[in-house]
Amino acid sequence: MAAPTDWVPVLNTTGEVIPAGGLMKVTGVDPGTGALSVAKPDTNDDASVCVNGFALIPANGTGQGSFDRRAIVAYDPVDGTPAAGDSWGAKAGTWLAKKSQHGFRVLGGAGLGLVNAVRAGVRGFEAVLTSFYDAKQGYSWKREKLDTTVPGYVDAVPGLSGKQAFSYVGETDLLPGTLGWMEPSPDGPGWIFIHCCGNLSSSSSSSGSSSSSSSSNPSGSSSSSSSSSSSQSISQSHSQSISQSQSGGQCCVQVLVDVAITFDPSTCNFTLTKTTKTLCATIQNGQICLTLT
Repeated sequence: MAAPTDWVPVLNTTGEVIPAGGLMKVTGVDPGTGALSVAKPDTNDDASVCVNGFALIPANGTGQGSFDRRAIVAYDPVDGTPAAGDSWGAKAGTWLAKKSQHGFRVLGGAGLGLVNAVRAGVRGFEAVLTSFYDAKQGYSWKREKLDTTVPGYVDAVPGLSGKQAFSYVGETDLLPGTLGWMEPSPDGPGWIFIHCCGNLSSSSSSSGSSSSSSSSNPSGSSSSSSSSSSSQSISQSHSQSISQSQSGGQCCVQVLVDVAITFDPSTCNFTLTKTTKTLCATIQNGQICLTLT
């Protein structure tokens, strides 16, 4: 059984009637109703167009559209009859799909100016989940965009939101606010959500000092970590040699004494901090003296 079409309310902002199956460019969101403001496409090959439903939308009137992958699309008969496998799509200045444009691949059944088609070449986009998981509807979501002036992700304008998003790896415990990548399902209505797990960045630092005098080889470690409601730290001690030198009867080696990994769940970011110290050995009065600084 095919999944129901995910209809969204639209507002025709033009003085023209939008035909059934017409291709519509989203230009914004009506503040009074929340409906998507739509107009005639003004670019060619726009794969992000919304497709009108089965009824005409009067000038400056309201209707419903869909971003589903499969759609019944209005075509321009001037270009002939669409055949299965043909590429048709949006063209600036018309509500009708045009031949040799890109955006839809014809499935067949052309007649009365309408044809069964499937979106082709639709690119994914950044999105954030806006609900907990529902067994029937999956996750609700809204589109985000990268704002390099912040920097960070902000709500996309014009806004785009929906439901029926399901995790690529089957996650059902994702929280509202989870950021990721959204792709249209290749098998019908619905969306595939790819959850992002953050970046791993590292920085090296040399801090603290300690010294000891002994006839055996001691090991020193120094770690620092901080935690709050939004971060956790994990520290591990190491004695891995990374460099060594010899000068004036003194032998020194650089040792990695501590690694701290901090995770910030609010940004899904990992930070790796390494601490190194210098271990030197000298002979004084017949004794081996070790100094860790």
